[in-house]
Amino acid sequence: MALDILVPYWGDPDLMRETVDSVLVQDCDDWRLTVVDDAYPDPEIFEWLSGLDDARVTVVLHPANVGITGDPGTRGVPGV
Repeated sequence: MALDILVPYWGDPDLMRETVDSVLVQDCDDWRLTVVDDAYPDPEIFEWLSGLDDARVTVVLHPANVGITGDPGTRGVPGV
């Protein structure tokens, strides 16, 4: 059974790259990573994540910021 990892994103592109890279290098490859971009105005991370060639990584992009108490928008994402 895969480990599901859900990471919200708003703000620090370098920290998000470091976070995702730390998941990608795990010895165990039975995981799924979902990054929820809460409508951050700079598309840099969304574009970087979309360019990753790994089917285990999913990106959910909110059209508007819903904040920490809003719906994470992961309905329909397998395993989440």
